[in-house]
Amino acid sequence: PLIYKLFDGRQGLTDAVINYELQQLIEQQAACMKRHGRFKRILIEGALAGIELARNDEVMMSLLLHSSVDHLPALLLDSSQPAHAMTLGLWKPYFDRAREAGELATNISDDDLMEWLMSIQYLFLMREEVDLGRIRELLEIFVAPVFNAPRR
Repeated sequence: PLIYKLFDGRQGLTDAVINYELQQLIEQQAACMKRHGRFKRILIEGALAGIELARNDEVMMSLLLHSSVDHLPALLLDSSQPAHAMTLGLWKPYFDRAREAGELATNISDDDLMEWLMSIQYLFLMREEVDLGRIRELLEIFVAPVFNAPRR
């Protein structure tokens, strides 16, 4: 169909819709993150909000579940993709503030933070059988302490 030619094929159209939906979700996620003061809470609650919002977005979940499995990680984790730029735009001010406040190790780059955070969110987004309470527990145990590692 003609529409595919405008978006470099079916996958290009799917990517464009995912990016549009992601922008809408990020706006909602940002509102949730503003309610928390310390980086650990922002990290945990922001990640949970992202997972919950995406899980509740039928269009986004349908697109994610029907996109090619090998393409999804690249779309979400590749720093040259719009999804990475949008997500970094959401998180970077919190990373910067946390570093200034000594709540985030200064030796962890933004790109490393984004790769780790997006990977965790992607993993739990695709594991719908894991409820948000359990995800919160796992984030408390494993993720937050890593980002709060002492400076080296």
